[in-house]
Amino acid sequence: MREFVRSERGVVSVYLILIIVPIFLFQAVLIDFARMKLAEKETETAVKAATRSVMSSYDKELQAMGLYGLGISQDKTDALFRKVFASNLSSQVSAGAFHYVDTRPVENGMRVTPVYTLASHVIFERQVLEDMKIKAPIEFTLEITDKFRKSGTKAPFHLGSQFSKEAAEIEMPHGSKRKRAR
Repeated sequence: MREFVRSERGVVSVYLILIIVPIFLFQAVLIDFARMKLAEKETETAVKAATRSVMSSYDKELQAMGLYGLGISQDKTDALFRKVFASNLSSQVSAGAFHYVDTRPVENGMRVTPVYTLASHVIFERQVLEDMKIKAPIEFTLEITDKFRKSGTKAPFHLGSQFSKEAAEIEMPHGSKRKRAR
């Protein structure tokens, strides 16, 4: 028995096993970690797609007034979210194929909770201000140009712009005008 314990035959195999086993364990943990991150990314992408789909069902009558609010009921919102979410998971895209991650939605585990409502004065005011930020400069400019049109001062402004164009041509060197015309 002493010869067996003190024998150096097979020492390389023991050392090799002691080195390879932790490497395999590390690889297994690394693969599982990568699959978890892939599942997180896939579900996050599916949630974003479902959220965009729900948000696209805004009320068209409110939008004409510059406001955005959902135009469907809470039940329809939840159903649309569930449908789009499930459709964007890899298990639904190609059934029967190999998947690194088999993600499936949990039944009755999802609910769309409205966080903001137009009944809130702060939200309503913010939406009106955002709409006016775009419309106000346009309406202001149209109002001013309309005043000039009605007062008959359009002709002098037109003559002034014509004069500035002609003055620029006169100041231009003689050769450059000919080159530009060609």
